[in-house]
Amino acid sequence: MSIESISHVGNGQVGNIKGDHALKKNEGINPLSGLAKEGGNLGVVDKVEISEEAQGLQNTLSKLKADLEKVPDVRQGKVENAIKRMESGFYDNQDVVDKVAGAIKKLTI
Repeated sequence: MSIESISHVGNGQVGNIKGDHALKKNEGINPLSGLAKEGGNLGVVDKVEISEEAQGLQNTLSKLKADLEKVPDVRQGKVENAIKRMESGFYDNQDVVDKVAGAIKKLTI
């Protein structure tokens, strides 16, 4: 059996093992055993860099979400206008009824 490479992944190690003794992840391997008591370091430092463009997009998205939270779920002015139209008999007009029925029909097709 030979091990070609080992890299640290989460709490286990993943490597390319040749031969009949291939190990599953975390099976019989603990890469952190004894590390704390020895005060050691894995010697591997992970680094994540986020581009300025991605940071700008994140800031824009955050601002848009904040603005969206300010928009009411119900546009009260529209509701009040519809109520006034119903009370005045606007929707009793046959032309309006035909238009509304046509719009509803298009939505269901």
